[in-house]
Amino acid sequence: IAFLLACVTTPLVRWFARHRVGRAGGAAIVVLGFFGLAVLITLLVVGGISSQTNDISSALSSAGDKIAAWLEDVGITSSSASSTTDSAQTTTTDAVQTLINGIATGISGITSLVLGLSFTMLSLFFLLKDGPSLRRGVERHLGVPQPVARTITSDVITALQRYFAGVT
Repeated sequence: IAFLLACVTTPLVRWFARHRVGRAGGAAIVVLGFFGLAVLITLLVVGGISSQTNDISSALSSAGDKIAAWLEDVGITSSSASSTTDSAQTTTTDAVQTLINGIATGISGITSLVLGLSFTMLSLFFLLKDGPSLRRGVERHLGVPQPVARTITSDVITALQRYFAGVT
């Protein structure tokens, strides 16, 4: 993942390097940008889910009332319809609580994901910072003449950049 991100964001690091920030500074800015984007997305998702729990509960409650009215319209007694509605509302409340508890459990279980992402960001930083020298090392070990190795690595990087530009 870090290699793919490095291939795609290398032009941005080169731009920073030309504007007196340097490769290390450009790499740090890109990595911090990815980190900030990840935090923003996480906050939006968790905030969106937690802000909707009251709306979900009220919508399910009104749906229960409508179902009870429909049951009475087809000839079921109001006490049976009411008990069915109460049972559905209790189940719905339990489901919402289970959803909230599941989110809390999921957040506590994210530590391995955070560890993996931190290694990815560390790898990304060094791939961006030392990319040209790492590329020369790879080219020397490809077992083909230097111009051919340069063409191979250049074509791989260009293909990845164009693919992601097209997808974007």
